[in-house]
Amino acid sequence: MAGKRKKVSVDERKNRVVAVFDTRFYTPESIKSSAEDFEDCCRLQIRSWKDDITVVLSPKSRDINLDFLGYEFYNYVLARMRSKMPG
Repeated sequence: MAGKRKKVSVDERKNRVVAVFDTRFYTPESIKSSAEDFEDCCRLQIRSWKDDITVVLSPKSRDINLDFLGYEFYNYVLARMRSKMPG
């Protein structure tokens, strides 16, 4: 799709992953609480703009695979949302 941003982008030069979440689907509470859970292994920056929340994850260890980190974070947010669903 034209104009569509990637949800996860890897910046190997800066040793970081940028994950963008659409708050019309992902709950801000799930994103922020998931980020807190990743604080042991990553330095984090969280930014909000319009309907998006951007999370920048910079691993504290070079042993963490950047290619998987962003997608693992996405899965973690989804699991947290699912655990909060009623019923």
